[in-house]
Amino acid sequence: MTFSGQDATAWSCPRARQATYALQVHLGARDPDAMLRAANIADSAWAEGDAWVYGTWAQVRIGAALAHLLKDDPEGSAAELSSVFEISPAFRVATISGRMKAIDRSLTHPRYRVSEAAKVLREQIHAFCSDSLDAKPRQTLEAL
Repeated sequence: MTFSGQDATAWSCPRARQATYALQVHLGARDPDAMLRAANIADSAWAEGDAWVYGTWAQVRIGAALAHLLKDDPEGSAAELSSVFEISPAFRVATISGRMKAIDRSLTHPRYRVSEAAKVLREQIHAFCSDSLDAKPRQTLEAL
């Protein structure tokens, strides 16, 4: 079943959202190839006209980035995240920044100590998360 933009709701589960769930299952199974296949399914769904939601898209990119790290490929991870870093700070919700922090934690593994790509990626993640919504002080209603 495919969903048009009109059919997609917070309660629907189009192919791209299903792919995010599959990414998490495959992450738990430590199967990076299956994770990348799930990301390709989401990309194909969007290319075929399924509704695009930035949060789902970001989670797919982050999942694919984690898959590359499981394959000891920080450059591939950085390529997946390059467009995620462009998300406006107003849309950097806790779900997205939290998953970015998971990548940062993965990059602390000793095998990445000498990787310049991993170092640059960690710096980009820190900058991204420092501008996220969950890093900003809460505004009062009066200030809005």
